[in-house]
Amino acid sequence: MAKAVVWGGMLIIALGGMFYGMKMLNADQGELVGYAIGAPDSNNECDLQVIVTTMMNFTDGPEETISPQSATPNWALWAERHFVVIDDATGQQIPFRKGGFQSKDISEMQFGSAEVILHAKLEAGKTYTMHYVRDDQMPEKYVKKLTGAAKEFRRETFEPDY
Repeated sequence: MAKAVVWGGMLIIALGGMFYGMKMLNADQGELVGYAIGAPDSNNECDLQVIVTTMMNFTDGPEETISPQSATPNWALWAERHFVVIDDATGQQIPFRKGGFQSKDISEMQFGSAEVILHAKLEAGKTYTMHYVRDDQMPEKYVKKLTGAAKEFRRETFEPDY
C-alpha cells in the first residue's frame, strides 16, 4: 500500500511537471527585432536603425496608394503603428522615418533582405523604451530598453508587455 502511494505521488509530480513545462513552452517568448545604433554625430545624436523584415509585415502590411503605374506602400504610417520609441525622461515619442534598403552601420550580410530600414534620432546618453506591435489589431506588444549610444547590429528579444 505504501509503495502505491509513493508511486502515485511520483506520477502526480511528473504529470504536474510535464504540464508546467508545456505551459512555459507555449508562453510568449518575445519577438526578435534587428537593430543598430550609430555613433553620435556632431549634434550629439545617434541614428537608431531598425530592420523591417518581410515576416514583420506579412499579416499586417503597409497600406498602399495605388495609381495606374504602381502601388506605393505607406511606410511612415506602418512605422507609426508598429514601432514607438519613447524618451524615458520626457515621455516624448521619437518619430521614425523611412530609410532605404541599405544601412551605413549594418552590412547586408547581417540581416539578409529587408523590406525597409526605419531610422530615428536618439540623443546620446539618454535612455529610451522601444515598443514593437506585431499586428495593430492584436493586443501583443513587445518592449526593449535602449540607450543613445553606439551599438552594433544584433537581433534581440523584445519582451512581451501585455
